[in-house]
Amino acid sequence: MQYDLIIIGSGSVGAAAGYYARRAGLNVLMTDAHQPPHQEGSHHGSSRLIRHAYGEGEKYVPLVLRAQQLWDELAEISGEACLNAPASLTSAPPAPLFSPTSPPAPVRSSLRWKSWMPRP
Repeated sequence: MQYDLIIIGSGSVGAAAGYYARRAGLNVLMTDAHQPPHQEGSHHGSSRLIRHAYGEGEKYVPLVLRAQQLWDELAEISGEACLNAPASLTSAPPAPLFSPTSPPAPVRSSLRWKSWMPRP
């Protein structure tokens, strides 16, 4: 058999890539170390979330906003609630060591961003 696309790792990202490649008419083979559904991936656990603020830079923001939209579309197509979005709180030290782009990337991307700093 011949494939247009072979995806190694069919977790959250690989499965999404396979789904949209197949929808586009490609013949797709997806492989994974585990048989889904399983609890071995980064997608498993009660603390998984879609962040709208990324210290890695603003280039991720449009991707995550599109991912959020696609999750909503999948829920509508399947008739199942695919994503539970509870409130969350993220905290960091006043001078983040992670990236010099935090928080300007979310601010430049017109996302709501609140910074709370205790007063001395």
